[in-house]
Amino acid sequence: MILYLHGWTAHRKSKKADTILETAKRNRCHYVSIDYTGHGESGGTLADFTVGHGLKDVMDILSTLPQIPMIIVGNSIGGWIGFLLAEKLKHRVLGVLALAPAVDITQDIWNELLPSIAKEALNQGDIIGPSPDTQGFCLTQDLFKNGIELSMLDRGIEYIGPVRIVWGDRDNRVKLDKIIRTKNALKSENVTLTLLKGSDHHLSENRDLKMIESHLTDLIQEVIIK
Repeated sequence: MILYLHGWTAHRKSKKADTILETAKRNRCHYVSIDYTGHGESGGTLADFTVGHGLKDVMDILSTLPQIPMIIVGNSIGGWIGFLLAEKLKHRVLGVLALAPAVDITQDIWNELLPSIAKEALNQGDIIGPSPDTQGFCLTQDLFKNGIELSMLDRGIEYIGPVRIVWGDRDNRVKLDKIIRTKNALKSENVTLTLLKGSDHHLSENRDLKMIESHLTDLIQEVIIK
């Protein structure tokens, strides 16, 4: 099974999702994707979303499906959720394809982007965004508290299966040093990092989609069609 986890404020229907779905079909793999709470066709609002809530959404759906092995494809904050899921499900996760993984991104937003007045408002329970100033994100106190609770980079990512990371050098949301930290935090010895010149955080151009298709096909061949 291929499980696709989309990014923050995104949804399960996109060119990238279509590419992953078609790659799964060509390789005779089941495909699953969901919209997190407050995203796409799911109920709730963006103010309800935290990384932990997104993880619970995915776990709830998986609990209704056959317990078959999977490859996780996690995009942006879906990469963070994917690594958390890989830790929980351990050997059921055969591999992870992480697309511009935004692990611990809420701490970066808090430490580097938010002015003091915004932090004070959040600590008082206010909701900030979604707006152009927040890049469409909805910021809440729960979001940042939960992000600290589920942070991974300082403690290490307890997953030992194969991981493929793809990142574009025009990514203005997840910097290269964060990608390197993510690679180094993984306990796995089977990790490949691909840097794409001229690609941005969305990884949605044709050349990006071809690279995603290639990496996913190779990963399927490695761990499923042995």
